[in-house]
Amino acid sequence: MRIIFNIEYYTEFGQNIYILGNIPELGSWDLSGAAPMDFIREGQWRADILLNENAGQEIEYRYFLKDDRNQMVFNEWGENRDLKLKEEGFFSVHIRDHWRVSVREENAYFMAAFTGNLWGRNVKKSRKIQREHYNHRFQLYAPRIDADHHFCIIGNDEGLGQWNQERAIVMDDSEYPLWKIDLFLEGVEKPIQYKYGIFDIKEKRLVGWEEGENRLLDHDLTVIDNSLVINTDLYYRHPQGKWRGAGVAIPVFSLRTSRSFGVGEFPDLK
Repeated sequence: MRIIFNIEYYTEFGQNIYILGNIPELGSWDLSGAAPMDFIREGQWRADILLNENAGQEIEYRYFLKDDRNQMVFNEWGENRDLKLKEEGFFSVHIRDHWRVSVREENAYFMAAFTGNLWGRNVKKSRKIQREHYNHRFQLYAPRIDADHHFCIIGNDEGLGQWNQERAIVMDDSEYPLWKIDLFLEGVEKPIQYKYGIFDIKEKRLVGWEEGENRLLDHDLTVIDNSLVINTDLYYRHPQGKWRGAGVAIPVFSLRTSRSFGVGEFPDLK
């Protein structure tokens, strides 16, 4: 199987992008063996990897930037990316990723305080969606949504509902905060335009759109025969802007209990 990695990142002269992963083709987590990416055009990098027949069914990987001027290495933010190769019938897998910037405020939403508590979802009730025939997989990293709503997708292809809100496609939340959906798209000769929205599970309807222009799946990444395109997006563009919350801040020395020494201690938090 061939895996064609694509990532959008604007570099400076002397900087190059590499892929590091848990398989020999990606260096087996050794920086010296990482796979170099080719510069395609401004902001676009690509690497074509031919997997060994004995490669595992689950690949972990991440991108990093190396500056040849000073040999400094810069990793993208976040945990390792995960690629499950259950698609044994595909000749090639085309991956479209975006560089994860470390300074975005939204990164805080991926912490357990949000994903496990404030917006935590019941794993047993997660919506697991499987389709028999598909050639595209859309993935969205987005933790900011309550348990009564799901993210959905809609676009200009028949497989994306032709912009009909009543045909909005609810996404799988079984790997929250990663949302995904497998679709069969027909429009391989035109750019695919799409948007994410919020779907009310109880009312069974689309109740909100993300802000901004339509998202675009590059024409040269559209599917060819016996191939799968995995398109991964970062962040839902909330029309309400940044999340805001209110709470109570209590200094530890104010938490005196009958078991403390009268000044408040960390065990008193319990």
